Amino acid sequence: MTAPKPFKARYSVPKMLGWVALTTVLVAFCVFIAIDAPGIVGLAGAVGAAVFAIPLAIFLRKLFDRRVQLQIADNTFFLRPHSDKRISLRSIKNFRILDGRIIFLFYKPSKYPIEKPLRRLIYRMNGAQARQFFGDAWMWTSQYDCTAAEIMDGVNAHIELTEFEKDMLERKKVMLAGLDAEAELPAAEESPSPRT
Repeated sequence: MTAPKPFKARYSVPKMLGWVALTTVLVAFCVFIAIDAPGIVGLAGAVGAAVFAIPLAIFLRKLFDRRVQLQIADNTFFLRPHSDKRISLRSIKNFRILDGRIIFLFYKPSKYPIEKPLRRLIYRMNGAQARQFFGDAWMWTSQYDCTAAEIMDGVNAHIELTEFEKDMLERKKVMLAGLDAEAELPAAEESPSPRT
């Protein structure tokens, strides 16, 4: 059995253009309020423009970043926004799609800590609820050039089975083949009776 091809994902240019357009509209709207409205409303517009300018800058950076952001190969996965380390697929306790993101939970999160400063900041800002919301590593499916299902299939295709799991899988196949043979047996014995 040949090893599956490495699964790679990058930031999607069309999706990033969409996010850039959305945040640009929000920044422009807030700037218009800041310039046009007097007093506290104008101040609120200026604050809003500054707040929305941060994700705009992040999306612009991602738009021009053509490096591989996710790679699944050799029983490991690499998630650039999380860390520069390759993470063993066996370390994943659970992964699921939740509200437009894939969250990964590890058996030992301390072995694969968040290394990227922006991710650490986001995690700390969410306090005690961070692990429940983000897991131990996460990725927004609305930013990549693949679907969540393709990422899940990539993980499942590359995870290397232990000898015990291979043995159990073979036993299951033999058992199912035996059940299929038994199910077909009565149908084979029944032959149409000749008409007289």
